[in-house]
Amino acid sequence: MADTNYISLGDVGEKQAFDTGEQVQGFRPPKVVGATKEERKEIARQIRLAAKKEKKKIKADAKRQRKENAAQHRRETKNTEKYDKNKDRNTQRAIDLERNKIRFEAVRQAERLAAKHDPSGKMFNCGEVIVLENGLVKSKEAWKRSEEAKAAREAGVVAPPPNVNPERQGQILNSQSEPKKLSKKQQQKLAALNPKNVPPKPVLPEGIAIPEGEENFILLWELDDKGIQDRINRHKKNKRAAAKALRRKQQEQKKFNRALKVKKKQAAHAGVLFDPEQAKREILGEMTEEEESGSDEKLKKTMAPTVQTRAQTQTQTRILMVGQRPRRPHQNPESQNAQQKSPLKANQTPKRASPPPNPLKRRSQEVQPTPQRPQD
Repeated sequence: MADTNYISLGDVGEKQAFDTGEQVQGFRPPKVVGATKEERKEIARQIRLAAKKEKKKIKADAKRQRKENAAQHRRETKNTEKYDKNKDRNTQRAIDLERNKIRFEAVRQAERLAAKHDPSGKMFNCGEVIVLENGLVKSKEAWKRSEEAKAAREAGVVAPPPNVNPERQGQILNSQSEPKKLSKKQQQKLAALNPKNVPPKPVLPEGIAIPEGEENFILLWELDDKGIQDRINRHKKNKRAAAKALRRKQQEQKKFNRALKVKKKQAAHAGVLFDPEQAKREILGEMTEEEESGSDEKLKKTMAPTVQTRAQTQTQTRILMVGQRPRRPHQNPESQNAQQKSPLKANQTPKRASPPPNPLKRRSQEVQPTPQRPQD
């Protein structure tokens, strides 16, 4: 009888279907279901959450294992460069974006100079420019496009986004039944990656200088990929330095606020009127003293080994200039002079120094009574 609730005496030594894991025909394990619809709904929800949690855990474990494998591979191959997926593609994209920014800023710079020296823009090869009421300089073509787009928005007509091929956009919309929802940031990134028409290169006439404090973007128009990559790395380095300085400033402000609170509590316990200005001066003086002492200790730690090595090298060079043999650092000069005064003979071996006497042993010998002879 193939039932889990009945085991015949003759089948005790054999494995049943529920032990082997085989599905018995016609037998189905009971399902855990609720009595009401709400209970069944809650049970189904708990099952879905458990499956989702298990899937998330498996994915996180796989990601952690890949990270450990990559770190181990870098250690074994002595390659400190971290693996980055599509590294070459992302690097080229960053270079293209930076080049587009440089050229855009160069055109804007030429337009600002043209508004001041030549509104027609022929001297700077940037087209006709106009100055708006708020003082913003804009090319006449861009101003016309913005006015047309504004009128279309007011009329309720949806215009296609700029720098996008309408035929390609139609193909994408037709191929996808339900278009994927993208965030606004992702849409901006994709729009920035679209190929753009290269504007004519602006020209900086002789005798006209760039305003003080501005970078000459017109000169960077023909910058190669290596130069743009160096520029990106420099921007990243400055950004890291600024973030580090901000963190240091925040830590100092936090330390100052904590010390000010302690000063206020001390004044309250002592029954003295709290003066915030005086407390600030005292705290700032203590902080500056701590910074100076910490910098002095760091300087001593860094300079001590270098000074010692210089002194050693100076003594060695002085000895070599005089013509003497350099002395070992662990050797005592007095013992060396004694060895020179009393040299050993050829066949004579040096005497081994006798160990110092043990006072406890001598005392025990003195206290021990001498044995007496038996009288006849």
